[in-house]
Amino acid sequence: MLIEIKEISEMQKDIKEIKEMLTEQKTIPIEERPVFVDKKYLVENYNLKMSFIDKCMKHRDLPYYKVGKKVSFKPVEIEKYIENNKKK
Repeated sequence: MLIEIKEISEMQKDIKEIKEMLTEQKTIPIEERPVFVDKKYLVENYNLKMSFIDKCMKHRDLPYYKVGKKVSFKPVEIEKYIENNKKK
């Protein structure tokens, strides 16, 4: 399936937004991190916007786990995603 130019442009804007948010991100020591977290946790602890999380999930860019209606994330995978999308 081809991604439209508009969607690519939106994704580039989102990546830029992540990079800007990283400068404000607070670091949580590994031993204090939960194994699985919800969207609210990502918003509060990684300074991500709910709409951005939803968009990344829709495009399967952000790793997540779904059991029934509950969506969970592994902080380690989220941090890896953020690190891989930093501006170099």
